[in-house]
Amino acid sequence: MECVCGPIPLDMKVIATAVYLRLRLPEETNFDEAVSECLKLSNIGWRKAATCHPSVLFNTWSFFATQSSNEDDLRAALDKGTWVREMPSDWLMFPATWGISEAASGTGTLSVKDFVAILGESCPELKPRLPFFLLGALINFRENKNPDSWAERDTNLLLTLESVMDREVDPSWLQLSTAFVRHSYDDHHFDLLMKSFAMIENLQAHDQVDPTLISTARNYVKKLIIKRDRRSKSKG
Repeated sequence: MECVCGPIPLDMKVIATAVYLRLRLPEETNFDEAVSECLKLSNIGWRKAATCHPSVLFNTWSFFATQSSNEDDLRAALDKGTWVREMPSDWLMFPATWGISEAASGTGTLSVKDFVAILGESCPELKPRLPFFLLGALINFRENKNPDSWAERDTNLLLTLESVMDREVDPSWLQLSTAFVRHSYDDHHFDLLMKSFAMIENLQAHDQVDPTLISTARNYVKKLIIKRDRRSKSKG
């Protein structure tokens, strides 16, 4: 099975091959879920798990890189120096999308703010793209998740966004933000900044989110839009 992640820029293809089988268990379970549950209950860490059979490498690595409750294991999985087998560097897009969403959902022990901090420290090349990943996660949640939990998740994502606002953003991704897709096989693209700006604008009317936090996020995204438009005009 091919796994995809997102939202990502339209021209970027991020695909990983993973084992995805339905298992004959009392409850309907797929192979990836079974691997995750086994790893949660075991004492094995990423450095030892990295020697697993190549056929289950992505299933195993993605657990440690997106769901691990242990900071050391997360850092190790994100450290290319621990990759004992050749693994595509663009796999790091999975923790940057899946991992952030997983942490923001509140199902793990790491907060989204802590997860993003570790991601930025372990993968410096992703630091300038963190605002785009966080805005993408916000869009995903508001379009696909239970609205009963929006307020807490929105707050967590906006607080994390606030923590990275002082960094320079990736200029190439800033220009690519006009056309994002939900995953590599999606043909319907959208403007990441305009879409997230509209969603942040609507937060105050519907959710119990701090108005100051909403205002800070809205102003930040607006500045990114202005900066992007100026760059486009200067190049034109």
